[in-house]
Amino acid sequence: MIITWYTDPSKGSFTEGSTKFSSYYQFDTVSQKFVRIRLELGRSPSSSGGDQGDTGAFFKSKRYVGFSNDPTVRSSQPAKWSINKEGQLCFDGKALQTTPSKGLNTYDTSSNVFNDSTFIHKGNKITEEPNLPEDIAPKHLSLIANDAVIKGGGVNLTAANASGTDLATALKTKVGSIVGKDFKDITDNDLLAKLKEQISTIKTNEIQPSKASLDTALEDVNKLLTEIKTQIEEGMLIPNQNLEKAALDLNAKIEAAQKASTSGEGIKEAIANLAKSKTALNTQVEAVESKSYEALKNQVEQSDAAVKTAQADSERWENIDTEYANAEKAKTINEYEESIGIAETETV
Repeated sequence: MIITWYTDPSKGSFTEGSTKFSSYYQFDTVSQKFVRIRLELGRSPSSSGGDQGDTGAFFKSKRYVGFSNDPTVRSSQPAKWSINKEGQLCFDGKALQTTPSKGLNTYDTSSNVFNDSTFIHKGNKITEEPNLPEDIAPKHLSLIANDAVIKGGGVNLTAANASGTDLATALKTKVGSIVGKDFKDITDNDLLAKLKEQISTIKTNEIQPSKASLDTALEDVNKLLTEIKTQIEEGMLIPNQNLEKAALDLNAKIEAAQKASTSGEGIKEAIANLAKSKTALNTQVEAVESKSYEALKNQVEQSDAAVKTAQADSERWENIDTEYANAEKAKTINEYEESIGIAETETV
């Protein structure tokens, strides 16, 4: 699912005229794509020179994220960090919280191998009352975050020494360029339509690798049927009624799975049915004369592996479908924001 949260660089001391605007985070827990929109002005460049303190949207294609307010959790001790088998970010062997909550700090890193030089970013505490530049709302920041995910890269907004007005103008310009209208003319209907279009694009892009892998797996399963047919034609395999029936059933299940892959509907169920049919065919293949089975054994094993791949791909496909479903169906901005967790920050 997509989770979102804000952090407060002012540490609770934001006042009128301050430029310590809140950061916005958006994280896809399935793909692990991560966007941080830093709006804090007046930051000093890092001593290493890699961060000039600019405001902007910063994108990472794979990020490990956790949350904690435990004072013993220290980003300055990178050798104590690890990733557990569930893919969770851990400190000293203990997994951090995986959902954002008010008052917790954000810890994030792109590394899954930790040593004394590994960088773990520690964010400010999470807030439920973000301070944003004039006329800027969560819907605008989500639009920019989605754009970063689609393009696979972030964008700089202003230099660190810009004014709050400069930052608001830069954000409005960016939103306008994404929507294709002047900011002042953009309605909530425009924003909702664009947000849903972005989500559909993100979902399609996320599904594509699984779809390509699954389609290849189906072709590999079909090779077993081709091999059986070839051996029958060459007289190497004497068919029987049960074998022919099982082969015909698997062929039908492959065709059904291919149709599901094309339509994008019912793919997990189609692959589950295919797996059952493949098991039934395996039983019939193993019952044929030993010489014939030996000739088919390699293809049986390869097709078994292909079915496992297809099952894993269909599982991921369904997970992606599920996590974006509510955002795609949203009828209002509020429904969209709720679907990505903007209104769901927990209180400790």
